[in-house]
Amino acid sequence: MAIVHARQAVNSAGAAPAPSPYNVAFVFPSEEDPIQLRRGVFAFFIVYLLAVTWPVALPFSSAEPFVMGVPFSLVWPILWIILGGLALWLLDFVEDR
Repeated sequence: MAIVHARQAVNSAGAAPAPSPYNVAFVFPSEEDPIQLRRGVFAFFIVYLLAVTWPVALPFSSAEPFVMGVPFSLVWPILWIILGGLALWLLDFVEDR
């Protein structure tokens, strides 16, 4: 899957479009250097490991407060699972193997 960077896009007349406040090249890492993204995802999963294991997870192990009717001690790992899935999806989206 190819990513078109904002600075590479051209319109049908051959002119570059006006600069956008939402720079695609800033949001998605460069296709030429996926190593930086891999290192970032690896560092994220190290933080993930620390966040859901003892003793770092102790402050988040209480049943109160409830988040949408679910105890916070259950919401904490669910949040990390969702974030981990998003990180892997981003890595899959950017890398083209």
